[in-house]
Amino acid sequence: MLGRIFNGSGKPIDRGPTVLAEDYLDINGEPINPFSREYPEEMIQTGISAIDVMNS
Repeated sequence: MLGRIFNGSGKPIDRGPTVLAEDYLDINGEPINPFSREYPEEMIQTGISAIDVMNS
């Protein structure tokens, strides 16, 4: 998959060979309860002020 180009759906758009999966995994996990999760103690700075202001 290194060097390949995919669209937003994960399908190759570079006219390369078909991608053959070695394993299939479920990407749907258990939902997280927002009231019981641990909140971060430090702000993660991205360097983009429009994003950083929403993280404060």
